Amino acid sequence: AQFALTVDPHNNLLKAYYKSIQKLRANNQATLPTTLKRELACNPFLRCADANIQAQLQLTNSSELNVFTQLRSLRNQF
Repeated sequence: AQFALTVDPHNNLLKAYYKSIQKLRANNQATLPTTLKRELACNPFLRCADANIQAQLQLTNSSELNVFTQLRSLRNQF
C-alpha cells in the first residue's frame, strides 16, 4: 500500500486501507486475506487504465502496457 500511495496519492480508499494496514501491523495482526474488490480499487497494477494513475506517472493516454511497465520499474526501485 505504501508504494501504491506514491503513484495514486489521491485515492481515498487506498488511504483508508493503508491506515487499517498500519493498525493491523501495529497489533502484530495479518493484513491478508483481502478481497478482489479492494484490490481492484487500490492496486495500481490492476488500474493501468486509470486516468489519475496515468497522470501521476506523466503517461496520460498511454497504453496500459506502458503504464504497467513504468509501475513495475518504479516498484523495483522502491
